[in-house]
Amino acid sequence: MSERVAEELFKLGDCNAEIARKLRCSKSAVSDWVTGRNIPTAYYLKSLHYAGCDVIYILTGERV
Repeated sequence: MSERVAEELFKLGDCNAEIARKLRCSKSAVSDWVTGRNIPTAYYLKSLHYAGCDVIYILTGERV
């Protein structure tokens, strides 16, 4: 799942700071998600969805 999170996050911007700004979260949270140390909570999955990420793909590995 962490690879899919990183793949979708990089659709939002080139750097962690830009992604964090768009999601209104900390750069360290984005860094944790990108490196696979942690995964986004349901709250941030909702934010990812509204920012244009494919949350179904993140969760299931399948594109609809």
